[in-house]
Amino acid sequence: MATSQALAGKTFDIFTAEPILLSRINASPRRWLWLCGIPVVTIVLLFEFSGLYGAVTMPHLGGQLCSDLAQFLRFDRPDCRRHASAGNQFPLLRDLLSLSAIVILLITPALVQRQWSAFENLLPGMERDGSLTVPANAAARARIHAEIDRTNLRFRRIRNLAPIMIVGSFVCVFVISLSEKRLGIYYALAPAGQAHAWGTAAYANWWASWQTSPVGAIVYLTVGTAGVYWIAVMNCAGSRVLLCLWRLRGDLHYGVDPTNADGSFGWGRARAVLVPTYTSMALHGFALIAVGISLPFPCSVVVLIPVVGQWLLALPVYTGLPLLLTRRWVRGFKRREEARLRIALRRLEADRAALLAAGRYFTECEALSGRLARVRDIRSFPFNRPRDIVLAAANLLATAGGVYSLFLVWY
Repeated sequence: MATSQALAGKTFDIFTAEPILLSRINASPRRWLWLCGIPVVTIVLLFEFSGLYGAVTMPHLGGQLCSDLAQFLRFDRPDCRRHASAGNQFPLLRDLLSLSAIVILLITPALVQRQWSAFENLLPGMERDGSLTVPANAAARARIHAEIDRTNLRFRRIRNLAPIMIVGSFVCVFVISLSEKRLGIYYALAPAGQAHAWGTAAYANWWASWQTSPVGAIVYLTVGTAGVYWIAVMNCAGSRVLLCLWRLRGDLHYGVDPTNADGSFGWGRARAVLVPTYTSMALHGFALIAVGISLPFPCSVVVLIPVVGQWLLALPVYTGLPLLLTRRWVRGFKRREEARLRIALRRLEADRAALLAAGRYFTECEALSGRLARVRDIRSFPFNRPRDIVLAAANLLATAGGVYSLFLVWY
């Protein structure tokens, strides 16, 4: 990777944090084949083996899904209930919540790969784009290099913790699976006063039941373990990068490219980090809501509240804090640059006679005035493309859903 002379090759070696999949895929020219192929193959196998156990679909599936959704939202829909079947069968296509959570967990490595690739290119890329200035003094550069080296060392330590995180992820998902086996599933859909009996019967007819569909149960356990592990690695490594940038906030000088060559006023590299971060936070929020609704009530209280609570605490750190800092840096640059340009225009006016004689006045005046106009047009938030707005809205919706799911657990 080419880097600027000022950074002297210093960048985040973040892919060393994950030794099993991501560091290997990142070195492969066919990495996207792996990242896209793993989810597709897993879903195909899941449908195939569920079909062998007769647990893919059911009669009146559309009406049943409509009825389930109405009950999840606590919104009575008699027209749905009229067409819904009366049993507690739970084939794969009825359990869209768990299926959605599985798909989200399977695509998490692709999101992590996108985010980490953007982190690798963040500092050198922003310097090349003119939105980051590295101080000229040797002491400041030494601090920058030392902090990046310290962060890269933390990545290697995270890598060494991979076995522990895998075991912890397995234990977490296994406890969930065990709770579902003993207590049942989807209490939210049970008739009044029959939650436990209905939930255990529903588990016996579930596509991921150890009793009737062990292959589905193994897929559920495996995907859940891998997904929790990838999310843990993503959070550990990403938090180290954010901590490094926070510590260097006084040494790295952020600016803006008034020419807007990249469509984000020089902040396209930062946007490349935020897009997969916002996407993953929104998707993981919806996955937590889906899993929490499917869990039995005692287990949902133990698992959902701390997990969703942790996610809600992490959300402003990973999404809100970067935007607030960006706004602060962009506004600071605009104030400094506007003041500098106004002073330059006053000096130009003071030397007007000499510059007119030299034939330079109008050219220099036009250049300074044009740059001042472009600086004034810079937005405080350089990220407002339609996709950015959609991702921000998805995060707000996922946050509202997380709070609402906590409300449903308590009430």
